[in-house]
Amino acid sequence: MDTSRSDVVRRGAPGHSACSTGLLLRRGDCRACLTSAATSTLLLVDAWFDTMTAAPGPDFKLAVLMAVFAELPLAVACAVLATRTFPRPGR
Repeated sequence: MDTSRSDVVRRGAPGHSACSTGLLLRRGDCRACLTSAATSTLLLVDAWFDTMTAAPGPDFKLAVLMAVFAELPLAVACAVLATRTFPRPGR
């Protein structure tokens, strides 16, 4: 398995973004909505990219399973979190 630098960055970005969201939430920082929205977007793009570039057969099945049961539900949870933590006037 040959991992290029871009593949390593692409794989690590959602994790780093999720950690940033957690830290900001823990601090009560209103910018958590931004990192949560970014995490959601990164997870959606990662799921799409994995399924589109997977080789036919077991690799494709694994990519679809990971997308359906891990990446997409987490992306939805992050999107909900982003909308609920978005600062609104009068709150």
